[in-house]
Amino acid sequence: MCGRPGASWTCWTVWTWTMPTMMPRQVPAVLAEADRILCLAHREPDGDAYGSLLALRWILEAAGKQVVTGIDGPPDWTYRFLPGYQGVRTPDRIQGSFDLVVIVDCSSIDRIGGFQDLEGLKQLPWLVIDHHPTNEQFGTPGLNWVDASCLSTCNLVLQLAEALDRPLSANAKKCLLVGMLTDSLCFRIKGVDQAFMREVMKVMGPDSYDFQYVVSRTLGFITRDELQLQSLLLSRMQLDDGVLWVGMTSDQATGPQGERLKTRGIIQRLAEVDEARVAVLFRETELDDGRTEVKCSLRCDPDLDVSRLALALGGGGHQLAAGCKLAGSLDAVVPEVIARIKDQVLGLPVGGS
Repeated sequence: MCGRPGASWTCWTVWTWTMPTMMPRQVPAVLAEADRILCLAHREPDGDAYGSLLALRWILEAAGKQVVTGIDGPPDWTYRFLPGYQGVRTPDRIQGSFDLVVIVDCSSIDRIGGFQDLEGLKQLPWLVIDHHPTNEQFGTPGLNWVDASCLSTCNLVLQLAEALDRPLSANAKKCLLVGMLTDSLCFRIKGVDQAFMREVMKVMGPDSYDFQYVVSRTLGFITRDELQLQSLLLSRMQLDDGVLWVGMTSDQATGPQGERLKTRGIIQRLAEVDEARVAVLFRETELDDGRTEVKCSLRCDPDLDVSRLALALGGGGHQLAAGCKLAGSLDAVVPEVIARIKDQVLGLPVGGS
């Protein structure tokens, strides 16, 4: 099948493919055969999740596909300037049938939340596109495209567009740039090289959108309430044998209108402190059933690795940035995690340095 009747695009199966090294050979065919596609990203989305999800929408729609995008949970207002942001749906708003599910920037099935429970999706092929080294390969066999050498999933989506010989619209470029910016910490992490910057140049223009506006909206804007939250938490940070950490309760992360306040900038501030070898933000949350869990966001110096600890604790991520969720209160979780960081990440003897 080559798309909807009357669609103005050439059958994908006759194209000449430029196959990225890590792309499974089945990917072009499974995309070609699907008319209606559900594209998903992980809960509590960051810039790479939004960027890869929405860029994929614009790329596939330009190829004549019907695309629905979804994320479980509340949206992050930071990325509301991205084209397609308003159209992202939660599981309860998914209607109709699909031919394919594509999941981007997601290392495990639990991170898509309620979408995993939708009966109509369970029998479909699932294509996973991700760059997390801790990815659990939960897609359909042969359809797990995981390349941990890429700094962002947006880089993989760009490779996909090039492999499909699809021109990038201004909307797609804007979305791809956001993912490249956020996951490279604005080009500051190890791995940013000439090849990466050449891909950044591909999504900069020329003159297709306001590059400076996208950068400033992505990296430079928070609300007054979020700034006050940062000030409160940073005043309470504690340094323990090279581990700089702070804990926050669920009520501290809730704004005056009940909205979830952005905390991404807090962990980055902690990681920038010179004395910190490892930075941790602990966020306590009360679940609907009354239980309490703590989300741990981890960052570390370039010569360390927090991904292995996060994976051992049921989470995942990258060498320098990872996370996990643990059942229990802050009082129970914080000392346990800090002790394991000292032992397994810093290699300190039990009892301190």
